[in-house]
Amino acid sequence: MIDEIKNEYHPNIITHPGETLLDLLEEKGISQKEFAEQISLSEKLISEIIEGITGITLEIANRMERILAVPAGFWMKRQRLYDECIARNEKRKIV
Repeated sequence: MIDEIKNEYHPNIITHPGETLLDLLEEKGISQKEFAEQISLSEKLISEIIEGITGITLEIANRMERILAVPAGFWMKRQRLYDECIARNEKRKIV
């Protein structure tokens, strides 16, 4: 049996990176439609990311980096942390 890792902070809740994207778009005065056009993705997909329905892939993160000047690694780390939090919370429900 593997012991639980100690001395690590694992919040019970973390926001989807889509919320961060929405905040950044609002700060820069870019509409979701404009942003979708700039990164050659559908407005529906951008909306789904912002609503937390769809995750950010490496390809999307790279496109976002070019337009928003926020490193792709930042978006990938936000997505990974969100996914880990969701998985941890699901595991707690099962146990």
